[in-house]
Amino acid sequence: MTLRRADLRGDLDALLPARVDLINGSALIDLVSDAWLSRLAAAVAARGCAVLMTLVYAGVERWRPPHAADAAVQAAFNAHQQGEKDFGPALGPRAAQALADKLRRVGYETVIAPSPWVLSGRRDRALMRALAEGIAAAVGETGAVAADDLADWLSARRKADMAEIGHVDLFALLP
Repeated sequence: MTLRRADLRGDLDALLPARVDLINGSALIDLVSDAWLSRLAAAVAARGCAVLMTLVYAGVERWRPPHAADAAVQAAFNAHQQGEKDFGPALGPRAAQALADKLRRVGYETVIAPSPWVLSGRRDRALMRALAEGIAAAVGETGAVAADDLADWLSARRKADMAEIGHVDLFALLP
């Protein structure tokens, strides 16, 4: 196995070795544009290698207990996920399906399966707080949720019992 560090904004075809068995990414493709995924699909197809993309944000969150602002925060966060992330307008929750579609068009069989984070307030309190704070910061940038409502949501989420953050994994292989 060879690991390489590279700037993925460059020419993907030039970055990847001519022979490779698997291209793997984690928490990546939801941050890139449709055009970038097209370049990735072309590079993958040229090599005939397998693809495994894990922890792709699916656009669904469930917190317990529920809060009145959950739907508004979720919508604003998903909109933020589709903003500019240095790769062009990001696909956010649409990324896994977009890549699967592109790979199918070049002959791949694809599987997308759920892989949610399920966090417990007892076990994962620090991670849940950090996650809620990151979500609130992103939502705050959108201006789509009133500041008072967002502050109340964040206060409640810092004390939440449970959070389930939807992710999916994508695997693709030539038949």
